[in-house]
Amino acid sequence: NKNISLEKAVYSTGLPVSSDFSQNALEKFGAELGQYGKIRMIGSAALSLAYVACGIFDIYQERNIKIWDVAAGLAIVKAAGGEISFSGYPESNIIHAYGSAQLVQIDY
Repeated sequence: NKNISLEKAVYSTGLPVSSDFSQNALEKFGAELGQYGKIRMIGSAALSLAYVACGIFDIYQERNIKIWDVAAGLAIVKAAGGEISFSGYPESNIIHAYGSAQLVQIDY
């Protein structure tokens, strides 16, 4: 739910092969994860987005993911009444999707 506090939110993410796995990047990633009530990594961006669309997850965010990995899930969010916007191309390549009061942010 977009209005839920981060401390109570269920946060879903993943680590694509192209991720930065340096100690500095992983420490930053760990600090980001510490803001949320629960963390889920289920291995499927499309399924994570479907869970956001139906309210099982509150937030989905993933950096450096390919559009073909999220296209089906974004369609599900859109079909559930969500909004999708694209910004930052080509510098940051951010996709935002809002569905059923959930927030999804993907940096690819």
